[in-house]
Amino acid sequence: MPRDASEAEARRAVQAFESVGVGNFLVMFRDDRRGSRHVVETVDGSTLRQRLRDYLDRHLSRRESFIVRMDDPGLIQIDDCDEATRERLAPFALLTFMSSPGRYQAWLCVSDVARRAAIRERLLAHLAPSGANGVPVSSTRWPGSRNYKPKHQQADSSFPLVRLMSVAPGRRVTGDDLERNGLLAPPASRLKPGLKRALVRVAGAARFIRLAAYWHRRQVLFLRHGGVTEHPVYSGCVTERENLHAELLEAQLDYLQRHCHVISLRDYATTVRTGQRLPDYSVVLTFDEGYRNFLTAAAPRLAARRWPATLFFVPVWTQSDGDAIPRRWTHGDDEAYCLGRRSRK
Repeated sequence: MPRDASEAEARRAVQAFESVGVGNFLVMFRDDRRGSRHVVETVDGSTLRQRLRDYLDRHLSRRESFIVRMDDPGLIQIDDCDEATRERLAPFALLTFMSSPGRYQAWLCVSDVARRAAIRERLLAHLAPSGANGVPVSSTRWPGSRNYKPKHQQADSSFPLVRLMSVAPGRRVTGDDLERNGLLAPPASRLKPGLKRALVRVAGAARFIRLAAYWHRRQVLFLRHGGVTEHPVYSGCVTERENLHAELLEAQLDYLQRHCHVISLRDYATTVRTGQRLPDYSVVLTFDEGYRNFLTAAAPRLAARRWPATLFFVPVWTQSDGDAIPRRWTHGDDEAYCLGRRSRK
């Protein structure tokens, strides 16, 4: 596809998302050969359109996939659609595009944001037999760019384009629209009264959990975490990347403060080596992956309690020395990794 045509497709995709109120776009590039990702910036739609040519030129020169993330409570992304599924969704989708040969994505925007989670769950359940899937908030390879996954490299060493298939600016749908057209699985059945009573009786066994905790009080508990996000879409849950929402982390830390004794990994290793005894109900906190949100969302909450924690990260995923770390959580922190060493800025 000519350069101008690629830019035109990329621009149409931006305008489509803007038409339903998407205001911010997180721009990043992914080196699919190494599995590394670099977050560039969060921009509004106007700025993204102005910089599209630069972004597309960069992704071509470095052979990095051009990826954009949109955090909007009304959007539903359906991934890994086959052609038949894409055609079924097209009349309701804001846009659809071919993300790799024979595989498509569809993006829907629901007008009833409060019901989005339930609609999405029933839609994915209905489409599951076709192989279609999705995550609550995701990133996407942008139309007009190339998909640089090694498995998609063609015989002539080129890579396939991400191509727009349909665009419907401003299109919003309701759960009733999808229901009438047979696109939603039946809602999950509620528990019957008899089953509820049985569960209540079983819950009485919870007292044995306290007994078990007392029995094992001298054993050190390791609590493993991914990252910690402050994104409002994930309030009260864990994301697909195992990022715990900050509200849940706060609740966990409050519980530990009341019932446990938080120690460092160094203290644990020292007692193992010397044979000393640790306080009962000792806990070691660890965080994996090295997402930057550890620094902006988790570390301040731990520091407020003067608690230690251990961060594990993969060096190849760290960002370059000149990247600045924001003082407060931003959307990009859930995608970016920590610095290998402190910047001098």
